[in-house]
Amino acid sequence: MKESLLDQLIGLTTEDVELLRVLSKTGAVTAAEAALKLSRPGDDLTSQMERLVQRKLLEEHTTTVGGETFKVYLVDPSVHKTLKR
Repeated sequence: MKESLLDQLIGLTTEDVELLRVLSKTGAVTAAEAALKLSRPGDDLTSQMERLVQRKLLEEHTTTVGGETFKVYLVDPSVHKTLKR
């Protein structure tokens, strides 16, 4: 049985919720771009974002630009709808 969105959101930290809200408004971003949007330049948010991917709250995609590969994250569509309320 698939976990409900509420089950996925339970136990999130305030930092996780803030990150989800920023990404929901912004769209697809790298961990470095997310840190800038949260006024936390230099912070490595990769582990936090990976944890949210495991909880199926974020989607992770890989893109290559100019020979360099980046992980790009975006909010799952069901989470996006919930956060817009």
